[in-house]
Amino acid sequence: MDWLIIAKWTTDFTHREYEAPAIIATMIDMFLNGAAIPPGVRAIVGSASTQTSLSIMFLVIALICAPMMLLPKPLILKKELDAHAHAAHHDDVHNEKSIPLEEKPHDQEALIPA
Repeated sequence: MDWLIIAKWTTDFTHREYEAPAIIATMIDMFLNGAAIPPGVRAIVGSASTQTSLSIMFLVIALICAPMMLLPKPLILKKELDAHAHAAHHDDVHNEKSIPLEEKPHDQEALIPA
């Protein structure tokens, strides 16, 4: 969409405003019609084949980037949760092997060196 906005801003449509492309319609056509430019509509960038090629390239990039944005976070959170659970389990096992409070000396004199 940014590419379309910049291309539209940098193109002079003086005295031919009717040729200015509708960005939303162009984006919808990019997904629904395989980036084909309908007859009677002028290409925004270069020729119709250039715009079609660029649109397909951007569409493929968008389709690749969407999963790349959605998948890493749950995987990272799962890894952190597993590490936290492992650490908590390790602490529980360590605490079971420690000396119970009843076996520690209660006599203050035993703690003071002679």
